[in-house]
Amino acid sequence: MNKLTFTDDLGNTVNLDKTPERIVSLVPSITKTVADLGGGDKIAGVTNFCKYPETVIAKAKKLGGPKRIKVDAVKELNPDIIFAVKEENNKDQITELGKYFPVFVFDINTVRDALKMIKTIASILDNPAQGEQVVKDISDDFNGYKPGRDETGIYLIWREPLMAAGKDTFISSMMKVAGFENIIEGRYPVVSTNDLDRADVILLSTEPYHFTGEHKNELQKQFPDKKIFIVNGEIFSWYGTMMLKFIDYLRSNNL
Repeated sequence: MNKLTFTDDLGNTVNLDKTPERIVSLVPSITKTVADLGGGDKIAGVTNFCKYPETVIAKAKKLGGPKRIKVDAVKELNPDIIFAVKEENNKDQITELGKYFPVFVFDINTVRDALKMIKTIASILDNPAQGEQVVKDISDDFNGYKPGRDETGIYLIWREPLMAAGKDTFISSMMKVAGFENIIEGRYPVVSTNDLDRADVILLSTEPYHFTGEHKNELQKQFPDKKIFIVNGEIFSWYGTMMLKFIDYLRSNNL
């Protein structure tokens, strides 16, 4: 592979002398995507929250949480590239690591951003054809899905205080695919029971806060006329190859 130059989502130039052989991924959904695009054997370091694929995670060095990376442990791995996400990782830590290693920072707020990310990772892995195929499969699924609803929705990510995913998030972009019009502005604001009352449907995520049937029942008593669903947070919020599961999830759960 000839020397390649990429520009990350923050406008930074990322120079690579070769196809990466040692990759550090600082976001769980990115880890899964790298592995699914053929880079699993190249993943040397991951966060403590990375889950998939299990065989890859078991062999990789654990580097702390996305917001509190063990910088010295990353340096010991001497990675060829580090994948990070603006929203998920600590800016100061990423800046520090960028002094020593190529760091590619993604900024993902929409489905389109996520599809671009998949293509970029595949290109960095020198496997662009697989990236194109994955993007085609996701696009075909999303474009072919006709949601049987046109309802307003609110997607709760935290309980005390109540917090929701606003319109300026990837989650909101996925809600739109599912047929929900997000009523909440911004990123992840604190919301009120008045906001819940304005929505046709209340979606309770299993992450980062793990809403359960007990929480659903509490809200159902408070809002007896509302539709309330517990939804898989990974399916709605993990950008990348996890998106291949989204439409099947909606259909199998009558969403």
